[in-house]
Amino acid sequence: MLLGNYFNNINKNYKNFYFSGISFDTKNIKKNNIFFAIKGNKVDGNKFISDAIQKGSKIIVTERQVNYLQNGILFIHTKNIRKLLAETAFKIYYKKPKNLIAVTGTNGKSSVADFYYQILKLNNKKVASVGTLGVKSKNINLNLSNTTIDPIKLAQILSKLKSHKIENVIMEASSHGLKQNRLDGLKFNSGIFTNLSQDHLDYHKNFKNYLVSKLYLFKYLIKRKGHIISDPSLPEIKIIKRISKKKKIKLKTVFTKNSDLELAGHSYVNNDQILKIKYKSKFFKTKLQLIGKTQIKNVLMAAIAALKSNISINNVIKGIEKIKPVEGRFEIIGTLRNKSKVILDYAHTPEALKTVISNTREQFPLSKINQTIPSLVDKLRVVQNKLIWVKTASAIMTTDTKPKLAYEEISIGNKIIKIAGIAKGSGMIAPNLATMLSFIFTDADIAPNLLRMLLKKTVASTFNAITVDSDQSTNDMVTIFSTKKIKIGQNRTVLDPIMQKFEMALKNLCLNLAKQIIVDGEGAKKFITIKVHNAKSITSAKKICFSIANSPLVKTAIAGEDPNWGRIIMAIGKSGATLDLKKLSIKFGELNVVYKGKFYAQYSEKEASDYMKNLNIEIIIDVASGHKNFTAYTMDLTKKYIEINADYRS
Repeated sequence: MLLGNYFNNINKNYKNFYFSGISFDTKNIKKNNIFFAIKGNKVDGNKFISDAIQKGSKIIVTERQVNYLQNGILFIHTKNIRKLLAETAFKIYYKKPKNLIAVTGTNGKSSVADFYYQILKLNNKKVASVGTLGVKSKNINLNLSNTTIDPIKLAQILSKLKSHKIENVIMEASSHGLKQNRLDGLKFNSGIFTNLSQDHLDYHKNFKNYLVSKLYLFKYLIKRKGHIISDPSLPEIKIIKRISKKKKIKLKTVFTKNSDLELAGHSYVNNDQILKIKYKSKFFKTKLQLIGKTQIKNVLMAAIAALKSNISINNVIKGIEKIKPVEGRFEIIGTLRNKSKVILDYAHTPEALKTVISNTREQFPLSKINQTIPSLVDKLRVVQNKLIWVKTASAIMTTDTKPKLAYEEISIGNKIIKIAGIAKGSGMIAPNLATMLSFIFTDADIAPNLLRMLLKKTVASTFNAITVDSDQSTNDMVTIFSTKKIKIGQNRTVLDPIMQKFEMALKNLCLNLAKQIIVDGEGAKKFITIKVHNAKSITSAKKICFSIANSPLVKTAIAGEDPNWGRIIMAIGKSGATLDLKKLSIKFGELNVVYKGKFYAQYSEKEASDYMKNLNIEIIIDVASGHKNFTAYTMDLTKKYIEINADYRS
C-alpha cells in the first residue's frame, strides 16, 4: 500500500512511501506498519515511538510538531490523530455492508440493536449487530471489550461481515466512541437516538459535553438524505430537528401521537403487551412478549429502522410478535414456588432504575409486588439460589472479571441472622472515593441509626483499607438494607454483646468483599497485605500503609518477584509519618529484613526471593513508637494493568 492512496494532503515527495498496515499498539505492530502514537489519559503513545521503529515501523503519525523526515523515518503531524486513524482504517478495509445503522443514547442502545437484529433475522435477511452484546450474526459471534471498539478492529469486522454477504449491520455508538472519533470514515444510512440522562460524567465532565458527543453522530456521520430515528417527546428533539434540516437528513419519529410509527393503543395481558400501531394511516394489532412499557419505544425504533431496510410493514409486525427479551433487560430469570416472577435488569443509571421500577409497577400492580417481596427475600438464600445472586452481582460489573459475593450467618439464641453482600470494583480503587459499589442485605431488625453506625465503623477497616492504583472516582458507595424479619429486641447499642457479634460478622463479610476487589484488581497477580504495628496513631499507621500500597516502585518490584526492601523504606520515608528509624523493623512474612533500624544479620536474599514467588505477599512494618495498628490490602502493578488502561478508551 502506498501512503498517497490513503492520506490526503500528503507531501508529494512521500506519496509513494510503502506501508503494510496500521497500528496504535506496539504489542501488535508489524514490519512497515504505520504507528499512530495516540496520547491517552494514562498512557502516551509517543513514549513508544522508539519501540515501534525498532519493530520495523518507518512511518509515525503523531500530534506533536515534528520534522517530516528523520533518519529514514517519516513523521506525519496531524491535529486529530484518532480521527485520522479511523479514516485510514476504513479506507484500508474498504469493503463494508451497504446498510449501516448506528444507535446512540444513554439507555436502550443494546435493546434497539438486538430487536432490529431479531426482526431482520426473522425475515430471513442477513444481518449483524455490533455492541455491548458483542458481534452477533449467523455463524459469527465475538465478545467485545468496549461498546464501540477501536476503528481497526471494527473495520476488520465490517470487512468480514461483508465477505459473508451481510449487508445490514446495526451498531451501538457510545459517547466515548463518538468523542474519540472511532466511527469517523463511516457513513450511516440511519442514526437512532434513544434518550439522554446522567451518565459518564466522570469522563465528559458535564452534561453539555455528553450531549455534544452523542450529537456528533447525527452532525457528521449520517449520509445525506439518510434518516434520524427518535422520540419527538425528548427534550433534545429541537436540536435534532435543526441538525436534520441543516444536513438534509430525514427525521422519523416513533411512539407518540402523529409519529411516523405511532403507538395508537396499548394494554397488558399477563406477561404480554397488546399493541395497536399506526403507520401511514393504517392500523396494525400485534402482541409483544416483553415486560416493560419502555420496551415498546425500543421496539418501534428498531421497527422503523427495519422499514428503512426494505422490510414491509406486515413482515415487521409479524417480527415484533416473535421478539425475545435481551439478556439483562427486563429479563424474567426465574419463578418462585408461589409463581412470583424474578426480573433481572442491568439498570446502571438513576433514570434507568426509575424506568424499571415504574414499568414493573404499571404492568404488575403494586399490591401483588408488595405481597411477593417478603417471599422473594426469604427465597434469596445463597445455598438455594446461587444463580440469582451471581446474576445480580454480575449485573453491576464493569471491568471486573468475576462477580463478587459474600455471606455470613450468626446465631442469636434459637434465631439465625443472615447477612449477604455483593460488590463491584476492579480499577480506580482508593479509600473513600473509588469505582466501587457494594450492596449488603440482612434480615436482622436493627434500628437504622445503629445499623448505619455499625456499617460506617466496619467500612473504615475494610473497604477503606484497600487500594488498587490510588486513583479515585465518584461512584463509591456501600449500602446496607434490612428486611427486619428477625426480631432481636429494641434499644440495643454498639456495646451490646449481640451487636458486637453482628458487627464482627458484618466486618468479616465486608472484608471478604474488599479482598475480592483486590484479587480482581486490573491485571493483578499477587495479593499484598501491609501491616503496620505500634504506630503513634491510626492516622500515622494508615499513612505508612498506603504510602507502600500506592508506590509504583514497590508494586512493580513485587510483580517482578524482587524483594526490594529499599523501595519499601523509601515509601515509609515519603509517607509523612513521624517515626524513629532506629526503631524500625521490616518483615516479608516471617522473614526479617530490617530489625530495630539495622539490616538483619541473618537476612537471606534467596529466601526473600523465594518468598516473593508466592501469590500472597505480606509486608509487616513495626515502627515501635506507640500502640496503634492498621492493615491495608493491595495488589502488584503488572504489564496487564497498563494494557487494560492503555486500551480503555481506544
